[in-house]
Amino acid sequence: MRTESVEHFNILVDLEEEYAVHSRRLLVGVDNFQKASQDVFQCVGDIIQDHNRRSLCKKFPTKLFAKPLPTFVVEPESAE
Repeated sequence: MRTESVEHFNILVDLEEEYAVHSRRLLVGVDNFQKASQDVFQCVGDIIQDHNRRSLCKKFPTKLFAKPLPTFVVEPESAE
């Protein structure tokens, strides 16, 4: 009985060690993903800011299209 208990205990200790290794790897991966996301966000923000500074038009147009949009685009329910 004692030998069996020792074996089970050793298996649990090994399992806990594997869990700790996987947990650390997961945390490092999440941290790396967060840092990469922040870098991408900063880079896109810089690109937008640079684009806005070099843009010829300093304000958005009041209308995006010269002609009115077709009704099937504006009201898709009525086109069916």
